Amino acid sequence: MHSAKLIFENGKLNLEFENIELKNSLLFSLISSKDIKASVNEELKRVKNDLYLIEAVFIAIDNYADVLLIIRNSDNPEVALDKLCSKYFYSREQGLFILELELTEMDSEIFITKKSLLINYSEFLTTILNQHLI
Repeated sequence: MHSAKLIFENGKLNLEFENIELKNSLLFSLISSKDIKASVNEELKRVKNDLYLIEAVFIAIDNYADVLLIIRNSDNPEVALDKLCSKYFYSREQGLFILELELTEMDSEIFITKKSLLINYSEFLTTILNQHLI
């Protein structure tokens, strides 16, 4: 049987193992759990960022005609970005994401389909986020 004992000495608590395999197994478990936690935290950051960008898309969908006019009537993408950010309070990242959607290439049917998919995706991401925050 493997055993370990706690030793309190010089004001410090130490864990001593009789068997090196047990020590290695516990250390591997700790490292793995840290890696898993780090991986989950990275995934949660990605989920939060996706939701942040989707929020901008919902605003663009609700104001589709105006957003399209701003993009089409701007001299260049940088001007369009500035106008979108100031009118809809987008961050630079959100504004760039909207410009990358190439709204001028979409007809309304494609846009409605995209909106439906984004709603489903955002609900999915919100569920994931809520499960990890509880």
